[in-house]
Amino acid sequence: MKEYGFEKNKNLVCGENIHQSATLYNAEFQVGYDIFGVDLSYNDILNVTMAVDIVAEFFDVPACSIVKMQAPTGVALGKDIEEAFEKALDCDPINALGSVVATSNTITKNTAEKIATIAPEVVVAPNFDELAIDLLKKTSKLVKLNTKLEEYKNLKNDDIKVTPFGILVQEKDTQELSKNNFKILTKTKPTPEQIEDAVFAWKIAKHAKSHAIVVAKDFKTSAIVQGQNDMLFAIEHALNKSCENSKDSVIACDLPLQSKLNIQDIVQGRIALVIQPAGHNNDKEIIKEADKYKLAMIKTGVTHQKG
Repeated sequence: MKEYGFEKNKNLVCGENIHQSATLYNAEFQVGYDIFGVDLSYNDILNVTMAVDIVAEFFDVPACSIVKMQAPTGVALGKDIEEAFEKALDCDPINALGSVVATSNTITKNTAEKIATIAPEVVVAPNFDELAIDLLKKTSKLVKLNTKLEEYKNLKNDDIKVTPFGILVQEKDTQELSKNNFKILTKTKPTPEQIEDAVFAWKIAKHAKSHAIVVAKDFKTSAIVQGQNDMLFAIEHALNKSCENSKDSVIACDLPLQSKLNIQDIVQGRIALVIQPAGHNNDKEIIKEADKYKLAMIKTGVTHQKG
């Protein structure tokens, strides 16, 4: 039986709403970080966590994630952090205003100038140039991560939720795609580039609330939809957001497709490849429908359901 003894770190100004009190406690495994500016709020910590969770999936390449209200608004990889930010911003520039921006590499002055245009609430990075700090701290809180992203990704803190029915404890969802659970289901086979985009989109869907739908191409999201009760609506909403960018893109679903209607909507969006867990009794019917339209489909064999 594992026991938890939480050590108090500090009281926060307020909780999720201004009338709620909140306290920060130390975790069993905790990152090291420095803050430039005002301390992080309750909501900041939640948003920063999601933003860093996502970029940690891409710790070895230039990556940027933008998060607002615990929802990713754009994620991208690039040849450098400046390009990654610009691509991530393009996904949803309106909701990026006042968001949390996280990067996998050092933020330079040039990149800071681009980031400053959206006046983010918090900017998180492994490091900042001095000129970048001087520029960004005028409008944003800055968090310098002292823990390497590769180590962050492997933190083993349990997921704990307190409910009136008791305290729920589960291990962290660290399941990765592997050759053992990765399978191409359709007659149409994806290209290597499409497979890379599919893995990219899948890693983002993993951190969004179900039903999560991610549309991506060239390591850049064009739509991220999450928290919808209806899969059909979620897919339609994602394709509408992506608009013309959905052509030849991949679409990642964190839960299995439920009917032929899902395939028909995806085909209308001119999607090239679907990556999804599979597992419903109507899998054969869905695969047959995908083959009918020469749509490629990958089965991951794992789910990332997240409430």
